[in-house]
Amino acid sequence: MDMAEGEYLQFLDAHLSEIETAAKQLRERCEIVVVIGIGGSYLGAKAVIEALSDTFAQIKGNGNNPQVLFAGQNIGEDYLYELQQVL
Repeated sequence: MDMAEGEYLQFLDAHLSEIETAAKQLRERCEIVVVIGIGGSYLGAKAVIEALSDTFAQIKGNGNNPQVLFAGQNIGEDYLYELQQVL
């Protein structure tokens, strides 16, 4: 194991319970979560969500998980207006 890998594992050990707690709170309290970012700012969250989710989760309904919407990658006024209407 190289130093970078060891540092990552230390970070994960130190913060995993915090991440799990935050995820549980989002599932319990939210119907929709909005990820805001432009350019590549939202792509990390989108990549993780897509990698760890069922490809057709939104069609099937995903149980207790909130729906995740993205804002900022499309700054068109129609998109932002429609997003506000959904929220």
